[in-house]
Amino acid sequence: MIKRWIPSIRRLAISVASFIVAIVVKDVSEKKQTSVYIAAGIAVALIVLLDEYWTAVRPAKRIEELAPITLDGLVDRLIEELRVTTGVTARVNLMMIERTWRWLGLRKYFRMRWHKGMDNQPDVNLCFPVRFGVSGECVRDKQPVYAGNEEVGKFTLPERKNKLTKQLTAILSFPVYEQARTGIQSGRIVGVLNLDSASPGAYNLLVRQDVLDQINKVMQTTAAIAGRFFG
Repeated sequence: MIKRWIPSIRRLAISVASFIVAIVVKDVSEKKQTSVYIAAGIAVALIVLLDEYWTAVRPAKRIEELAPITLDGLVDRLIEELRVTTGVTARVNLMMIERTWRWLGLRKYFRMRWHKGMDNQPDVNLCFPVRFGVSGECVRDKQPVYAGNEEVGKFTLPERKNKLTKQLTAILSFPVYEQARTGIQSGRIVGVLNLDSASPGAYNLLVRQDVLDQINKVMQTTAAIAGRFFG
């Protein structure tokens, strides 16, 4: 219980320290006031930066380290079972909706934040506007989208990006919702979790009811946890 109050106590201590400095400065001669102000300002700034590191930067860094390990553990078994039971080599990736430096941050883009099975692939660092692709259709529909060859060709990416994914024969896209705040979800989609494959006939194998039920269960669980990490 006390640990929850530590950040607030630290901020209160900084405020009190600033007040004490102001009192001390009053008793300093005019010649020394400037140097004292500068020294006090630097000291308070360093304390604030240190507090920010401990309360925000350090936890965020730990989350970035833990997220890939957690998500890997959720999908590893699914990818292996799909390979054994259907012969499909599957990949999974998480694309979050972000505003990038392109168009001065006015347009939203999908940005790859995590992936499994995509190392050394041409689309490993894919980034494209939200309105494109199967992922874009998933965001518009706010529900899972299952796309085979025809649908993948229909929901194309920008020309240069499309060349990187033209080998895919199946894409199953699941929405990632913003995490609940104060116990209530907003319903806002903050990204998509995709399972795709370039194996011949992958779509028909993946949408078999028994296989699809298994995929839905794992992917929806993974999407919910990804939303807590990155949403």
